[in-house]
Amino acid sequence: MLGKFAQMKRWNENAEVCEVIEGRKDEPGCVRYCAGGGRAPDGSPLRWVKEKLLTLSANERRMTYCMLDLIAAMPLRVTKLPYASHQ
Repeated sequence: MLGKFAQMKRWNENAEVCEVIEGRKDEPGCVRYCAGGGRAPDGSPLRWVKEKLLTLSANERRMTYCMLDLIAAMPLRVTKLPYASHQ
């Protein structure tokens, strides 16, 4: 599944929408929009994020991306993932 930047819905049960909104799908520079976590009274998603793909290597099983914009109507828990240094 790594190598598919817009496939968050396949592994995150809270993602209701995940699609590339800028650039070429799965290529560095593309931007994805993901939303989920239920709906606010006005019908808008409770949580959404726009993220830009910086690097992608399916062979190395690695991708890097940055958050461009984020709305979280409820507290959002961020977990630090293990870091492996390649020296």
